[in-house]
Amino acid sequence: MIGSLEWVPTSWPGKEARLVQLKAVREAYRVLKPGGNLFLGIENRYFLGYFLGIPEPHTNLKYISLLKREKAEALSQDLRGSSYRELTHSKDDYIKLLKEAGFEKIETFWLYPNYRTPHYIIPLDKPKIIKFFVDNLLDPREFGGKEYCLYQFYQFLDPIMIANHIRDFGFLGCRPKK
Repeated sequence: MIGSLEWVPTSWPGKEARLVQLKAVREAYRVLKPGGNLFLGIENRYFLGYFLGIPEPHTNLKYISLLKREKAEALSQDLRGSSYRELTHSKDDYIKLLKEAGFEKIETFWLYPNYRTPHYIIPLDKPKIIKFFVDNLLDPREFGGKEYCLYQFYQFLDPIMIANHIRDFGFLGCRPKK
């Protein structure tokens, strides 16, 4: 599921968005054979760039994903005239969603530069690898405008903090063999 889970609730306007997402992930789980894997590529609700005023790509609104859901809904109604259904989540919330659907052994990754065409897939449970990537492989020329601040932040932040504020996540969830 690459870049699709956040859009699923838009097809079910009368239903609570997170529950619609959970239903979709449960269906993916159901159709996998035992021992099968689901790969989820998706944006992070708490991407560091959103704090710097980079618009959230699904709504093109600044700061919306950082707000409490009720405030985000009101902002979306006021500015777009439509409900805020394109939900993204934090790393921990995605893991919780996958576990609720039945997945086990969930691995997390930083998909860089994005989930569509990742050039690097960095495991988020390995701080030394994150640090090596930031120190040796991130190219400051790839960051322009407000995004250059991201490069500078990544140079100084603890790897665990970076792991919680990257733009694009990858999750690998395994359906148990039983």
